[in-house]
Amino acid sequence: EKGVYVKFRDEAGNVSDIASTKIKLDRTKPVDCRITIDNGKEFTTHPNKKVSLTLFARGAIEMMISNNSTFVGGKWQAYSTNAEWELEGEDGLKNVVVKFRDQAGNESDVVADNIILDRKPPFDCRVVINRGDSITSDIDKVVVLKVKAKQATLMMISNTPDFSGERWRGYSELNISWVLSGTDGVKTVYVKFKDEAGKVLVVGIYGAVFAVEGNRRQGKVDERPEKRFQRKTRPTTRRVCARSRTG
Repeated sequence: EKGVYVKFRDEAGNVSDIASTKIKLDRTKPVDCRITIDNGKEFTTHPNKKVSLTLFARGAIEMMISNNSTFVGGKWQAYSTNAEWELEGEDGLKNVVVKFRDQAGNESDVVADNIILDRKPPFDCRVVINRGDSITSDIDKVVVLKVKAKQATLMMISNTPDFSGERWRGYSELNISWVLSGTDGVKTVYVKFKDEAGKVLVVGIYGAVFAVEGNRRQGKVDERPEKRFQRKTRPTTRRVCARSRTG
């Protein structure tokens, strides 16, 4: 706190009483400024692009938040250690910046944090059974799967739509050996893909097993399997996007 003192004198030499006032000199900007998005998570999948901010600045009474470093359109608001914020633009890496101001009008340095906005599951998903064959007579019911999905990091394969008992495995476009379940007939292999943000896409792929049970045990194929199961034949590379969810 600083004091300013003044006295006056007239033409006759008379001196006034001393007048004074005080003012607080503050040239120190807010310090220890921090911002964290969604508790430091790498991704957000919020459909409306909403995130939670945790903020801190010693000595601040106001703050300004923005999606860009120029603070275009930004407004000063009362300082708070928590705030809800909406990201801008399409999916991708997003920055949120903030600056703080104290009672004297000193502005802090700009601090920032970033997060990846990912609202979409893996896409362009494909699964092919035995290179597209519509029949297999493998005695052990083993087929070869070939999968592909953009932005996938994990995948899960199952013979049932509930994926019971199955676990996530690392995504791979290499050939995968898979054992079909049950007796002869049209079979469905289910595959779901997950990206880094946890978004999941489920794909149902139809594969056909047409060998006669007795002959399959001997490693043989029915001479006319396409007639025997003609009405049940389905494409082997049909994409069925059953649902998209996080988990």
